[in-house]
Amino acid sequence: GVVAWGACCSRCGQWFEAVGGALQLSSHCGVHEVEERLEARREAELRPMLERFRSVSKAPELRALLDSARQLSRDLPDASLHRAMNEAEARLRVLQRKPV
Repeated sequence: GVVAWGACCSRCGQWFEAVGGALQLSSHCGVHEVEERLEARREAELRPMLERFRSVSKAPELRALLDSARQLSRDLPDASLHRAMNEAEARLRVLQRKPV
């Protein structure tokens, strides 16, 4: 016969039962790891970058920041980062206009 067993995620309490339970639980725990790492990157990289967008006012610095933001957005998609990038691109166009 089939041995019935179960396992519980120690982080969120979700219960996994019977056949495939160990594989499901390990995959589920992997999701927690990914979420923790993404949150750590948000704190370490995303928030400081958003602050820099608020303070940068010169075209060369803004271009460099936009390049960095494009790289970060590939790994860490975030709506507030995309908004900041769009606003920075608009500011950059204004800064790059030649005076008439």
